[in-house]
Amino acid sequence: MFVISPQGEVVHRAAKNHVWCRERSCTPHDVYDRWVELFGDGLDAFYPVLRTPDIGNIGTICCSDGEYPEAVRALAMQGAEVVYRPSEAAPMTQAGLDPGGTSTPTG
Repeated sequence: MFVISPQGEVVHRAAKNHVWCRERSCTPHDVYDRWVELFGDGLDAFYPVLRTPDIGNIGTICCSDGEYPEAVRALAMQGAEVVYRPSEAAPMTQAGLDPGGTSTPTG
């Protein structure tokens, strides 16, 4: 996930930490040694929070991350006041043009 400022700069980047069973992806934990080498091993390396003067402190999680309370708890420990969870809920809830899946809608 990423956040772009009004000036067009990428001001926040975060990786998905929990993948859905049918996803063919990797998480920071799958490449842990390299991840730590690049970003560190602190909580902020896995659950970063964007600090903004007008909106507040923003954390991001995606899809399956929301199924684990530890993800939001980690963002809260980092000072997040707002947590944004983008998710493609329609195909996952048997709704829409291409149904298939079992996730719950997030919004």
